Amino acid sequence: MKDKKPRQINRKFIGIIVFILFLTPTQVQVGSNYFAPAIFTFAFNLIFEQDFSLRVLRPLVLSFMIALFSFLLFRLFKRRFF
Repeated sequence: MKDKKPRQINRKFIGIIVFILFLTPTQVQVGSNYFAPAIFTFAFNLIFEQDFSLRVLRPLVLSFMIALFSFLLFRLFKRRFF
């Protein structure tokens, strides 16, 4: 039974990371009200506009850090109290 729990936790964590990767929005242009997924906007800017700007990845990094902190905090509470 214990062998399945780490695998299940890893699946949930990877699922959350993929979810965040594809759904974190960022502004398409500075000052516009149009939003698009950050990873696709970064790829579009890099490939077609040849603009290497990390501005569009800021929300993605912030979302990853919040998700990682939340996951570790949840895991700590779960181990301590359950």
